[in-house]
Amino acid sequence: MENIGHSHEIAQTTLEFLSKHELVSTPINFEIIYTYTQGYNKSLILAVNQVIRSEVADKSSALEDIHTKLISSNASANKVDEITNQMADEVDQVTAMISAALGETNSYSEKLGEVTDELSSNVDSAAVKSIVESLMLATEDMKKNSSLLEGKLAESNRQISELSGSLSEVRAEARTDQLTGIANRKYFDETIETEIATAKEKKSDLCVLIGDIDHFKRFNDTFGHQTGDQVLRLVASTLSDGVKGRDMVARYGGEEFAIVLTKTGLAAAKKIANKIRRAVEGKELVKRSTGENLGSITICFGIASYRNGEPIDDLIGRADNALYFAKHSGRNQVRSEKEVPKPKKALA
Repeated sequence: MENIGHSHEIAQTTLEFLSKHELVSTPINFEIIYTYTQGYNKSLILAVNQVIRSEVADKSSALEDIHTKLISSNASANKVDEITNQMADEVDQVTAMISAALGETNSYSEKLGEVTDELSSNVDSAAVKSIVESLMLATEDMKKNSSLLEGKLAESNRQISELSGSLSEVRAEARTDQLTGIANRKYFDETIETEIATAKEKKSDLCVLIGDIDHFKRFNDTFGHQTGDQVLRLVASTLSDGVKGRDMVARYGGEEFAIVLTKTGLAAAKKIANKIRRAVEGKELVKRSTGENLGSITICFGIASYRNGEPIDDLIGRADNALYFAKHSGRNQVRSEKEVPKPKKALA
């Protein structure tokens, strides 16, 4: 009864949240907010908060994107496990075949040993003929078994190659944002953990950039979601062109993007961000159906530098604050955490 009561309480809180933020109670929206309300999925909580705070008109669409990346992606993980298990089975079968082949080879070697012993003690022609016939039969059996094993090994090798290819595809799909083709939020979360561990070990710099397209709602409301999608793809491509090496670009959620710059200090990161910002501004957005020029795109960036030993959420939080400051300073700007005004202390 206690579990049922708790579930009912979460469901009630979920419905109140949907109503408060004017979200339709679709199955997907309910599942996302129900998971959000439970409070254990940190990535999903941060993503939902971003959507609620954003200027996106169609928040349900943004939540559906979160569902695809952070909930439905579990299906991809299960698919990876399934393929991995299939590969393990194939390897076990190959191992068994090799063991069987070794057993047959040992048997054949023993037969040859017996023949050698008999040849040493028998010299009459009848005995020699019998020994040769026995040896020929053993050789034929060995040839057949070897040919059969070769065929089985070739088939297993083919199946393992196919499974390996499928595994690579599923892994890539699980890490990729389907609309823009760059890394998704899930892969960003995995990557930043790895890169921070490397930065700590090598005592090297690492910066995170959070970018947000200016007035993205205007593109969707004025020209439609197809044009909005075109804007997202164009920005994603431009951001990807602006980084190199181990640096990575990801769609953070909605119209937000994240960049991880390894071995890069705050000053250098700001130069890179401004270079990317100018490249985005220089792109000409044209409506494909009519050829109409829809104007330029601008983007803001907030930058933060990793501090040894701090939680990842603190790093992302400072980058977010810097982005917020850039937005409220006129947009089409880059701001680092050092430029964000410190909050004024309350008077005693």
